Amino acid sequence: MDQSILSGAEASTSTQDIIIVGGGVVGASLSTVLARDGRTVLCMERDMTEQQRIVGELLQPGGVRKLNELGLLDAVDGIDAQCVYGYGLFLDRKTMCIDYVDTKKQDASTVKAMAKVKQLEGPPAGRSFHNGRFVTRLREIASKEKNVKFVGANVLELEREGSGDDAKVIGVKYKANDDGKEYVAKATLTIGCDGCASRLRKQVIPAAEYNVFSQFVGLVLEDVQLPYPEHGHVILANPSPVLFYPISSNEVRCLVDIPHHVREQPNFSVRNYLEFTVLPQIPEILKQPFRKAMETEQF
Repeated sequence: MDQSILSGAEASTSTQDIIIVGGGVVGASLSTVLARDGRTVLCMERDMTEQQRIVGELLQPGGVRKLNELGLLDAVDGIDAQCVYGYGLFLDRKTMCIDYVDTKKQDASTVKAMAKVKQLEGPPAGRSFHNGRFVTRLREIASKEKNVKFVGANVLELEREGSGDDAKVIGVKYKANDDGKEYVAKATLTIGCDGCASRLRKQVIPAAEYNVFSQFVGLVLEDVQLPYPEHGHVILANPSPVLFYPISSNEVRCLVDIPHHVREQPNFSVRNYLEFTVLPQIPEILKQPFRKAMETEQF
């Protein structure tokens, strides 16, 4: 991948059709697809290292099919991704397992048609994985395209030509990771793939805003047998859901949704919330692994 990475100075003098700001799931995928369509692409990413994130770890069957259509299904190879065939639901003492497809009610030809995805046999399945591994694979795939170049940089603002309503975006101003200097890169089209807190979106639509209603706390449970193997698990807890799903052959992710109004309470403690609010509501088989994971996390 090193050959596809430009220095900050090189990126400012390179010629490309498109600049993509953000090398995450969308940015890296779009870089590959546009390059294969004959466009030259400069993808600008602030941090090229493998990230430890707790979101974007379970790709639903529709997402798997779309990866295949885009020629990117290899991104789930070599990262210990797990097949997921549906969800287990838990409410108080009641449980229910719902598969993506009820194969008992589908004839063979229908099931085969729905499962027509490379490297997927049987009923349609999602894929779950470490998000950082998935993004790294997408970047590796993009870097093999001769029309794609990456640069490690923090994009500061859009570069415009003209003024007022007639101003045209011609690129971006950025601070390079390698030398700390500011440069300008230009392209015919600039695409922002830099997330919900995008500073570029604010520059184009000043009124743009987003609201945070809750936040996830993530735990990793090791060597756990889930009540419904190869399924995600949704615990309909009070005051908000708790999720469990495999992210590797020996790891299960637990995501605890904590509403904003709960976090804002005086003397709120994440550890106390997990122990006294969440723990009593999860399935018995997961309580000891949950306690163990709590002990190893720094909150």
